[in-house]
Amino acid sequence: MRNLNLIAWTVWLEFIRRKDFYVVLILVGLFVTAASVTRLIGIDSAATARFLMSFGLTMSYFLAAVLAATMAARQMPAELDKRTVYSLLARPVSRGTVLLGKALAVTAISCGCLVLFGVLSYLPIPKSDGQSFVVLVQALGLQMIALAVLSSLAILLSLAMPPAVAALLSLACFFAGAAALNGSALALERLFGPPGQVLHRATAVVPDFSPFNQIERFVHDQSAIAPAVLLATVAYGVGLMIILHLIATWMFNRKPI
Repeated sequence: MRNLNLIAWTVWLEFIRRKDFYVVLILVGLFVTAASVTRLIGIDSAATARFLMSFGLTMSYFLAAVLAATMAARQMPAELDKRTVYSLLARPVSRGTVLLGKALAVTAISCGCLVLFGVLSYLPIPKSDGQSFVVLVQALGLQMIALAVLSSLAILLSLAMPPAVAALLSLACFFAGAAALNGSALALERLFGPPGQVLHRATAVVPDFSPFNQIERFVHDQSAIAPAVLLATVAYGVGLMIILHLIATWMFNRKPI
C-alpha cells in the first residue's frame, strides 16, 4: 500500500505541474458563467433547461475523459524516457504494481475532476422535479468506472506506441464506441472480403464505453437503472479493467528496460 501511495503521489505532483487541468477548468468556467447569465436573464422553457443540463454534464464527462487519456498515456513513456522507472523498481515493487499505481492515480484525479466539473455545471441550471438524485449518482458512478477503464486502456497502449497516438486511439474508442468501430469494420469486410473480415473480428475485443454514459436518464426524468443491469454494467467495467491491467503487465514484463 505504501508503494502504491508513493506512485500515486508522483502522478499527482506531475498533474499539478502541468497546465492541462487549468485549461479545462477555464472552459468549464466559461460554460458556468454563460449558464448563470442565462438563468439570470431567464430560462423560459423546460426544454432549454434540459439542454443546458445535458450539455454541461456531458461536457464535464468528456473533458474528464480527455484528461484521463492524456495523463495515462504519458505516464510510462515519461518514466522510461527520464529513467525514473529505475527508482520505482529499485523498491520492493513489481512492474504490475507500478502500472496499477499509475492507473489508480489517474483514475482518482480524473474522477475528482469529473465531480468538480459536474458540480460546477449542475448548480447554476434549473432542475426538474422529476430528476432523481439517485439516477444522477448512478450515472456519475458508471462514468467513473468508464474513466478507470479508459485510463487502463491508455496505459496499455502507451507501452506499444507513442503517447500521443495512445491517447488518440483511446479517445477514439471512448467517443466512437465499439458499435461505430464494428459498423465501419463490417463495411470494410463487405468491400475487401477476407482482409476486412479479419478487421471486423478484431473489433470484438474493443471496449464498449456506451453502457457507462447514462446521464440522459437523469436529464429526462427516467427511472433508476435496474439493480441487475447496474450490477452487470459494473461487472463489465471491472472485468475490462482487470483484463487490460493483466495485458499491460504482461507487456511491461516483456519490455526491456
